[in-house]
Amino acid sequence: MIGYLRLVRLPNVFTALADIIAAFTIMKFSGASVTYATLALLMGASGALYLSGMALNDLADREEDARVRPNRPIPCGQVSVTAAAICGFALMFGGIGLAALSGVSLAWAVALAISILAYDFAAKHVIVLGPITLGFCRFFNVLLGSAVATTTTWEVLKDGGVMNKPLVMALTIGIYAAGLTAFSAQEETGKQIRSIVIGWFFCGIALALGGLTGKTFYGWIFLGPLLLLLLYRTVQLARSGTPIAARNLVRTGVMGVCIVDAGLVLNFAGPDAWPAAIGCAALLIPSILISKWLAQKEA
Repeated sequence: MIGYLRLVRLPNVFTALADIIAAFTIMKFSGASVTYATLALLMGASGALYLSGMALNDLADREEDARVRPNRPIPCGQVSVTAAAICGFALMFGGIGLAALSGVSLAWAVALAISILAYDFAAKHVIVLGPITLGFCRFFNVLLGSAVATTTTWEVLKDGGVMNKPLVMALTIGIYAAGLTAFSAQEETGKQIRSIVIGWFFCGIALALGGLTGKTFYGWIFLGPLLLLLLYRTVQLARSGTPIAARNLVRTGVMGVCIVDAGLVLNFAGPDAWPAAIGCAALLIPSILISKWLAQKEA
C-alpha cells in the first residue's frame, strides 16, 4: 500500500482540494446557491483526478525514472506497470463519475482528464508547452469547483467577462502551476537560468493577477509571505545550483497552492470568508505530515 500512496503522491492531493474549497467559497459569497453535498462530490472528483494524474505521470516516466529516480514505486518494484495503469485509469474514471453525479461539472472534469493525459503522455518535456498544459490542469480543476453553483457548465464564464471571479481565480492558479512546472525542469540537473526566468514569469503574473484584481487586498496576508519564501528558495538555488535546492523550490511552490487559494478567498470573497481561507491554508498540515510519513521528497 505504501508503494501506491507514493505512486499517487498522496500528500499533494490536498492542494487540489484547496482549489475546490476556495472556488466554492467565492461562489457562495458571491450570492450563488450552493450545497455542501455537491461540494463533497466535487472534492472527491478533484482528488481522484489529481491522484490519477500522478499515477499516470509515473507510468509515462517509468523508463526515465529507472535511470534517474530508481526509488520511485515502479522502477523499484513496489508497483507493477500494469497495476499503475489500472490504478491511474480507475481513479480517472472514478473522478469523472463523481463529477457526473454532481450534475454540474461533468464537462470540466472531462476537460481536466484530457489535460492530464496530454501533459503526462505528450507535452511534459516540451519547453513552454509543458508548463502551459499543466497550467490547464489546474485551471480546469478550479472551474470544476466554481461550477458548483451553476445549472449549466458555461454559466461560470458569464457576467463580468475576463474579470469574472471564478475565471480570474482559475487563471491565477493555472498560471501559477505553469510557473512551478517550469521550475521543476531543474530538479535533476540543478540551476537553469532559463527555467528560473520562465518560472518567475508565470508565477509573477499569477500572484499579481490574484493579488491585485480582487475586491480587497486582505489576501496578501497569505500571498506576501509565500512570495518572500519563494524568493528565498530561488536565491538558495541561484547560490548553490544544486538539484536539492531546485526540489526545495518546487516543493515549496506546490505546497504553496494552498496558501494561494487562501489568499484568493480573502481577496475575492472578503474578510468574512476567513474560516474558509484558514481551512485552505490548514490543508498544509495533513500534506506535510503524510509527506514525512511516506518520506516523499518529490513534488
